[in-house]
Amino acid sequence: LRQLQEKVEGRPDRRARGHPFSRDILVAPLPASFWEISLIFDGSSDSSRHVRDFENMSVLHGYSNPVSCRAFLSTLRGGALDWFHQLAPRSIKDFEDFAEQLTNQYSSAVAQEKTYLTLMAMRQGEKESLQKYVARYNQMCLEVPTACDEVKAGGLIRSLRPGICRTSLAKTSARTYDEVLKRCKKYINLEETEAEFAKLEEVARPDKRKEKPNSPRRGSPRRNPLKNGSSKRASPRREGRNPFHGGREDRWQGRPRLPNGQRYNTFTPINAQMGEVLAAIEEKLESKEVTRSRIVLQYHIGTDGVERISSSCATYHMTIKYPVGENVGEIVGDQLTSRSYYQTTVSNNKQMARKQAKGGEQRPDRPGGSRSKEENGRQDKGKEKMDMQPGGEVEEVQMVEGKDDRKFRIGRELGESIRSRLVDLIREFADIFAYTAEELTGIEAKIIEHRLNIDLSVKPVKQKTRHHGAEMDKIIEQEVEKLLNAGHVKKIQLPEWLSNTVMVSKSGGKWRMCIDLRDLNKACPKDLYPLPRIDQLVDSTAGCELLSLMDASQEYHQIPLAKEDWKRVSFITSRGTYCYVVMPFGLKNAGATYQRLVDQIFKDQLGRNMEVYVDDMLVKSKMEVDHVSDLRETFPTLRRFGMKLNPAKCSFGVKAGKFLGYMVTKRGIEVNPEKVRAMIEMMPPASVKEVQILTGRIAGLSRFISKVAEKSSPLFKTLKKSSKFQWTEEAQKAFEELQE
Repeated sequence: LRQLQEKVEGRPDRRARGHPFSRDILVAPLPASFWEISLIFDGSSDSSRHVRDFENMSVLHGYSNPVSCRAFLSTLRGGALDWFHQLAPRSIKDFEDFAEQLTNQYSSAVAQEKTYLTLMAMRQGEKESLQKYVARYNQMCLEVPTACDEVKAGGLIRSLRPGICRTSLAKTSARTYDEVLKRCKKYINLEETEAEFAKLEEVARPDKRKEKPNSPRRGSPRRNPLKNGSSKRASPRREGRNPFHGGREDRWQGRPRLPNGQRYNTFTPINAQMGEVLAAIEEKLESKEVTRSRIVLQYHIGTDGVERISSSCATYHMTIKYPVGENVGEIVGDQLTSRSYYQTTVSNNKQMARKQAKGGEQRPDRPGGSRSKEENGRQDKGKEKMDMQPGGEVEEVQMVEGKDDRKFRIGRELGESIRSRLVDLIREFADIFAYTAEELTGIEAKIIEHRLNIDLSVKPVKQKTRHHGAEMDKIIEQEVEKLLNAGHVKKIQLPEWLSNTVMVSKSGGKWRMCIDLRDLNKACPKDLYPLPRIDQLVDSTAGCELLSLMDASQEYHQIPLAKEDWKRVSFITSRGTYCYVVMPFGLKNAGATYQRLVDQIFKDQLGRNMEVYVDDMLVKSKMEVDHVSDLRETFPTLRRFGMKLNPAKCSFGVKAGKFLGYMVTKRGIEVNPEKVRAMIEMMPPASVKEVQILTGRIAGLSRFISKVAEKSSPLFKTLKKSSKFQWTEEAQKAFEELQE
């Protein structure tokens, strides 16, 4: 019986087969007062710290070595527990072996040991109190046990923000770190006392709004305040009160009535502090007839107005809700819609008023020539753009017969023979046109690449994130997605320079995403590569029978950017940070780089049958029969270098066209009708900037105006430095004479 018992006791437990613990660990009895330790380790934290904490707890509970192994196993979770079960059977003999294997396995998660350099790198925050910083510094000293008293004391004094505490410690040096802490304690008490006095003064200070109810910040008194049926001021909203259904006196009694019993159809402006808000709402009348016209409301709203009519404002959703009887009224705003209506209605009304003032009453002088932003924006839009446009009629031809999505334009006045040859040539070189951004293959870097040549002594600038709103963020993300698909940008994690996106409105209600590269441009030297003279290019083009106006597709994006400059041309959106891998628009030297490229690839044709100014390319032919041959010489060059054209802006085989702001025909250079129209419709200037715009337009038409210097002399006199801009009668007379 004794032999059978020994045989059974020597047989290993079924659960212990293949276990990483040795048999001694598995069969060791647990103490009667065993208490499980509530530590957890899953592999994501510091393994050495976990072992140290467990050892302290095991000493407290008096665990033996085998029991410590089994108790330590109960603290493992997740990946750490999976690692344990993958160990070889009977490979763990004692706790030291177990702890060593765990520490080696998760050595990458061990916190890096801090040194005295960590203390030297600490700094007190700009708005961090002395008490909080000393506590934070003290905690860091505990994590650097090797630092001596001199290092701790010197590091604390050096890291303090400039002030009386740092000055006192620097004047009289302390012997030990404890002495430095005692002296800091005095200034901590002083700082707390001053903060308490500041709070008491704030409470005792009288309300400025009661002393100055009509201060500029509060705005002028209401001319037509909303009445709520009571002469008393509305009481503050009580806890639990329905924001839309208050008491009878707190309800908004509807729009005020006119003497004839009708109601106002618009809101009276409410002057308050929240600024100017533009909202486009649908006009609703109380009669049966409802008008669905759009109006633009410009109003101010503040706390008094909100309480008086018991309204609730949701800034993010751009809505205002207010009680109307037993119902709830709602005003819904839309920034994009309101801006478009504002530009088309309010701006037009102001322009009509200015025209009436010009024809009838004398224009009053305004101090400093002040003018509204809308008027200045309209004057800026009058600046001429040097886009190339055909002078005669054109027709669209399918690049591939049966496909309407790919077309190109040719002159309608071409003969049948030349038209047929021209169409066949363009279809033969269909690959030089880019209808989508994905078709832009780009110029090879060995031919040309753009380098910033940034001044390394300039500190990189990371602009503060600019928020555009939810709707604009969607548009920005769509533009970024297009750039990502085309390979023009890529995601970046650690940019060196960082710029914001800027949204610019285009015609047709569309938006263009630009990058604010002003800070980066300041650090880049100016590329002095010369641009061609516009007057010489235009003069050499006059007298040609046929012209082909060509425009490169996203011209700057076809030039690669040097790889070391990628992290410098970076921008941020609401979704992340990106960097350009091609030359972006907005760089200081982008135009010079592109002009250097076209001068290089078209050097054999420039001045003979081709003229190029940056991205505007023109193929000219003195004789009509030679034009197809001149294009056949140009197209292979575009194909060889990988330059793509924008078919929507190209016109082939036209008799005349607008090139660099001038109308070029066989007869010579003619005045541009758009420049003449802009000059005639321009209002008299009201500031120095507008006079400068006027003189620029005069310079563009100078070759078509006789005695232009003599006629415009009174205008230049208004540009002389003076304390106040004055538009004299002499200048008005000269302005009208130039318009005639």
